[in-house]
Amino acid sequence: MSGNDKVKLLVIGKSKKPRCFKGIDMDTLPVSYRANKNAWMTSLLFEEWITRWDSALGKQSRKILLLVDNCTAHPALDTLKNIRLEFLPPNTTSLIQPMDQGIIKNIKGHYRKELVQMTITAIEDNLLSTSCTPQNWRQVKTQTIANCFRKGGFWVTASEEGTEKNLASQESNEEQALPEVVNGDSYLLIDEDMKCYNEDGTLEDDIVETLSNKRLCLEDGSDSDSDNDTVVRISNVAAKRSIQVLQQYFVEQGFSDTLHASLDMCADEVFSNAASKMAQTTLDPFLA
Repeated sequence: MSGNDKVKLLVIGKSKKPRCFKGIDMDTLPVSYRANKNAWMTSLLFEEWITRWDSALGKQSRKILLLVDNCTAHPALDTLKNIRLEFLPPNTTSLIQPMDQGIIKNIKGHYRKELVQMTITAIEDNLLSTSCTPQNWRQVKTQTIANCFRKGGFWVTASEEGTEKNLASQESNEEQALPEVVNGDSYLLIDEDMKCYNEDGTLEDDIVETLSNKRLCLEDGSDSDSDNDTVVRISNVAAKRSIQVLQQYFVEQGFSDTLHASLDMCADEVFSNAASKMAQTTLDPFLA
């Protein structure tokens, strides 16, 4: 409940491989991406996602308690070894679910602010990016997460003061950081009532949908929106040049030592990866 442990986001879209991911290895995305025709969370997706998380926790020798809202897409699972699921009472999500106390609103605020800025940049420079969502998740402060748990009625200790005031102040600051629009709240919560799971769905519905999707893929000969699924990778040379440009930019802008250190760590990874893939040169051509 401290807000320090953030899990990789699961993003659900409508296309298994959208055109915006053309040339990208889906396994290297900074989020876990899955798709179905409605872009909904289903019991099958939930089981896959949480089973993978349970396995990762087992490798870390960790066990956790996970609070889950009571919806048809969140089935009770008895196969988990490191995650204990605790379902919230029906019709209490908006009252005690920590994610609904401000965390979702907070990340939406960061995302939509970034979306507006990216749209302006794309119009001016003809650039597009699909990497803002994990960045927005990182921008959600640990204090925001902790405050939302407290607002939902979850405390680590009994002595907590000024929680409501701190949460309200932080949410206000996040909203003020959004670009000016006709109605900021309407823009921020534009998808508030959008369905994200089948309220009357069953496991059988998920199975039927999965089989139908596979049949359509076989009929179409492809399960992708992309015309060409060839992965175009950025070369080591291009990556090293980009790092060098950033290093020069950081120096010119007088950024903090902490940012320089983070960039240096990235540079070390890039150069190390490039060195590991270099072919060993022999003397045979010179001695022939």
